[in-house]
Amino acid sequence: MSVVKTLPTVVASPARDLGLAVLEFQEPHPIANRDATGYYYKVRLTPDARDTRIVLLFSGTVFYVNTDAFGLPSIPDKETRFTVFAEAAIGDYVVEHGLPESTPSGTAPAQIECFSPHFQTWQDRAPATDDQIEAYLKAHVLWSWKFAQKGWELGLADCLRLHRPFEFINRIVVLGEGKEWTAHPQEPYGQWLIPTPEFLRRERDGTGSTNISQASPPVNATPPTSGPPEYVYVDETRIGDLRRSSSTKFDLRKLIALCEELNIAYRSQCYHAVAALNRALLDHVPPVFGLRTFVEVASNYGGTKSVKECLKRLEESARDIADMHLHTAIRAKEALPSRTQVNFSNDIDVLLAEIVRLL
Repeated sequence: MSVVKTLPTVVASPARDLGLAVLEFQEPHPIANRDATGYYYKVRLTPDARDTRIVLLFSGTVFYVNTDAFGLPSIPDKETRFTVFAEAAIGDYVVEHGLPESTPSGTAPAQIECFSPHFQTWQDRAPATDDQIEAYLKAHVLWSWKFAQKGWELGLADCLRLHRPFEFINRIVVLGEGKEWTAHPQEPYGQWLIPTPEFLRRERDGTGSTNISQASPPVNATPPTSGPPEYVYVDETRIGDLRRSSSTKFDLRKLIALCEELNIAYRSQCYHAVAALNRALLDHVPPVFGLRTFVEVASNYGGTKSVKECLKRLEESARDIADMHLHTAIRAKEALPSRTQVNFSNDIDVLLAEIVRLL
């Protein structure tokens, strides 16, 4: 049986007292001139509104990510997996920004970007409390009724948004059984919740035991993390800047490929490869600065003092670490490189930003 929710469904924000109906998944389609794929949906923003379309944009980098990275069951089929990610991203958008813009027929659909930073927030966000889970469930069941749907299905997308496994969320489902809803298992991962008339009367009259619009803070309000990013080494925005460069003197395809391979290697924990790719990138770019070697760039480039310090760290530290791992012969005991040891992403970004500026 499919792990994808039955459509139509709703996504909701308890704190904003907002919801929208997700009516139909239409198609995935590559986005022209971008390393991205769009997942297109027909939605309804309010119960009385006309249907409109939205598109979830996923970068090429995140297509390597599976649901098991967030403690959920693995989904082998990519299209199925990204419909789960898409529904979670729609819900997060409603929490963070409100309803998307309605787009008239014949115009481009409203866009919701779901790139590596968003995937990182799913991993970093605090797990929802019992009160947040209860408010979340009540809001979705209520909005399913407002959109005249027969009920609401709890599924993997909700586990992702709440950062809780299904078994943990189901504890709260059981508490509301018979009082707020009737629950019907949906194999393999889900519950179909049908609101009780008593629950709907309480919420409609404003006498419910939990005021949904005053629920606890959004579950996707994630505190910033000071650790290295999990899925991205070279910022996708910077790669996009390189793609849009109009330079006629230099072909940037290899540089862009090195950046993309750095992201793949870093995400896959291939730290020897990250060290080697760092060195390859440094050896590749000196002609952009009008110089022959990167040691000349680090020593002679006339940029600001801050930029020079970043370039100097790359030459003196990133290169030495790469050389150590590339040229050391087998020994009786080894110490493998760590994520922290090879993480020069900040200095690499400064280098790439300077290249973008020059070109």
